[in-house]
Amino acid sequence: MKNEIEKKTKNGFYWMTAGKIIQGAVRIIVLTILARLIRPDEFGIVAAAMVVISFAEILSQIGLGQVLIKKRNLTEGDISLAHLFSIATGILFALLIIGTAPLFSGIFGIKEMHSVLTVLSIVFPINGIATVSESLIQRNLRFRIYSLIIVSSYLGYAICGIIFAGLGFGLWALVIATLANATIKSGLLVFFQRHSWKLKLSRNGLKELVSQGTGFSIIKIFDYLSQQIDNLIVGKWLGPAALGIYSRTFQLVATPTALIGQVFDKVLFPALALVQGKNEMIKKTLYSGTTAISLVVPISVLLTLLSEEFIEVLLGQRWTAAVVPFSILSIGIYFRLMARFLVNMIKATGSVFNLAALQGINVVTIFLASLIGVNWGINGVSWGILISVIMNYLLLVIRGLKLIQADLKKFIISHRDGIMLALLKWLLLSLMIEYIEKIFDSPVIVIGISTASTVLIYAIYVFFNKKKLYNEWVKSS
Repeated sequence: MKNEIEKKTKNGFYWMTAGKIIQGAVRIIVLTILARLIRPDEFGIVAAAMVVISFAEILSQIGLGQVLIKKRNLTEGDISLAHLFSIATGILFALLIIGTAPLFSGIFGIKEMHSVLTVLSIVFPINGIATVSESLIQRNLRFRIYSLIIVSSYLGYAICGIIFAGLGFGLWALVIATLANATIKSGLLVFFQRHSWKLKLSRNGLKELVSQGTGFSIIKIFDYLSQQIDNLIVGKWLGPAALGIYSRTFQLVATPTALIGQVFDKVLFPALALVQGKNEMIKKTLYSGTTAISLVVPISVLLTLLSEEFIEVLLGQRWTAAVVPFSILSIGIYFRLMARFLVNMIKATGSVFNLAALQGINVVTIFLASLIGVNWGINGVSWGILISVIMNYLLLVIRGLKLIQADLKKFIISHRDGIMLALLKWLLLSLMIEYIEKIFDSPVIVIGISTASTVLIYAIYVFFNKKKLYNEWVKSS
């Protein structure tokens, strides 16, 4: 049982990571293209609408997906009841968004939000149809097919977005792409993870699912607010143009962390839920996971030192206001990833309401930091977000280590490789960047050479640690 779970978990990491790398690469390419076809204020309007849509989607599901994954003895009645509930709430929330669209448009002060919200409300019934299928495919650890579904649906987003933006649809290209993504994903999930659509009503069963899902819903709500409250403040106080710049900059930095974080959500949580109570296995996962995540720190160094070049290449010259926020937010990549890892670890152990309390503190911290930072524009908001991210990380570390009785010294030592590589990268890039810029007057070449040096550092690390890596990740699979 233990070996089978470890094997499926590691295979799941491989497949989901590969899928997220592809999705991340496509997302950055698509963003690079769309940034030249769609104005920043149009990006801001859709971003403001997605703040509402995403929050309502969390409320509509009340944590049912997480309950289906975590529940030890899942019955056909549970599945049928969850499916009926997901479809019903999908329709209900679509009507709710249509009815409240004028209200949200007035709150944000963006009149175009009304029509955008009305059209985007269609995603609720579309997603509701596939909620149970998505939960079951994760519960069954079928990550190969799941990763292919995610990549395929995002390719649908990319194709529709670029085509309609090229045809001059403006912000509606983003709306159409979002609907295409949801439709393709739901269709494929239902096709590949089939279950009985026979409807069985049970008041006690529904009460049990809802009560268990409440804690997960609170966590998801707080998690969502922590990701969106800065957008809400920027949009309200600085306007759609500033929101467009800030949200696209945040997306560039957050894409790698969000995609890898989704791997944790989809693979780590179901796997750890199967071994809850076995602290030694969880501690082993914590130490090895921390070592792996710390290896992203050199990438933060690269992005921070070359922020101007990255923004010019990826977004274009009219996005120069994004340079400083990009540099600031890049510092927090490790802290975001590690926080996501710890959240799934704590959640899988069953300490749901304690985690919810920590997430609530995080939301308050982000709100206050963003509200103070907005006085210095999007740069000030970026600094506020970075401070909040680090504080959240520290709170999660304290709670997580205590919960599984992990050794603080071992946890700190687990960062050794990542810190050493980051220092080496910083020293190397600091020495060579001035000479590279003098010789090559091209940001593309500067990024290319700097990235190649980063890859070389990682290759050297793998070469000298190949035996350890083989024993830990390959042989054990």
